Amino acid sequence: MSIPFQLTRTHVEQALTAQKLLVLMIIRIGLMSGILIFYFVIVLMTFMFIPDGYSQQALSLMDLLSTVHALFFLAAAAIAFFLSSFQVRPERLEGRADIQSPEKAADAAVELYQMSSIVLVAPLEAASFFGAVVCMIGVQNGTIGTY
Repeated sequence: MSIPFQLTRTHVEQALTAQKLLVLMIIRIGLMSGILIFYFVIVLMTFMFIPDGYSQQALSLMDLLSTVHALFFLAAAAIAFFLSSFQVRPERLEGRADIQSPEKAADAAVELYQMSSIVLVAPLEAASFFGAVVCMIGVQNGTIGTY
């Protein structure tokens, strides 16, 4: 089943209002600011926490956690891009009973784009938070910040 009318760029441009863009920007800024604040706290901890050194066990733990983080980030990036591209497929608009006009289809397409944007950023943010926790563990066990 396909959409019984032609959805044009003009329809999408009209559906993409300033308010919808503002909501999307606020969501993205909120997601990014959370991780940035967390990393800022870690940087402050680096200056406040003065370790006596670190053990070989702590260094091995950091090697393991760093490797896990790298693998987690690669998996999260692949999953994020797959899920994001899945959200914006034309088939997602087909068969919806609430779409009766090109304008409604354009509104639905913009909603799918907003959802796609969130789905793209969320797994990457999870990997970033995991990396931040690894950094915080490194600061606390002395492997990060020891000069």
